[in-house]
Amino acid sequence: MTLTERIRVKASAAQVWVILGDVSFMGLWNPKCVRCDAPGSPARVGLRFKAAFRLGEPERQADCEVIDCRPECLLMIWHSGDFSGRGIGHVDESFQLRPSRGDTRIVHAVDYSCSGLPWALLAFLKIMDVVGRKASKSSLDCLKELVENPAHRGDCGG
Repeated sequence: MTLTERIRVKASAAQVWVILGDVSFMGLWNPKCVRCDAPGSPARVGLRFKAAFRLGEPERQADCEVIDCRPECLLMIWHSGDFSGRGIGHVDESFQLRPSRGDTRIVHAVDYSCSGLPWALLAFLKIMDVVGRKASKSSLDCLKELVENPAHRGDCGG
């Protein structure tokens, strides 16, 4: 199951990439990321790093790898970990940047099909995705906020 979100940011793809293309900034724009240990932080294919996510209790650790990287166009990250407390799974996450009349459209997709999360939780996530209700700011909301107003970090992290 893949969840997809779109947002328009009033900035160039280059400006968005300054934040998105440095994986050490993940904790600033991903409200679920509580720690990102990224050596040599600029994204590049093959870059491996560790991250911790709060998806409930307890905090979940993930081994991450950049699997595709085209500056100012595409970032794909593979996250492997025990996201459900039931064994190792993985999540594929992608960000596509599409310049459009003075701003940038970002398409964020997260594929949970191999995550190991219970089917009932996945069904709930899909329903909430379709209904369009957000309990809190999403990664894209926070990324937009950070790119458009770098001095303001809001309640996104960091």
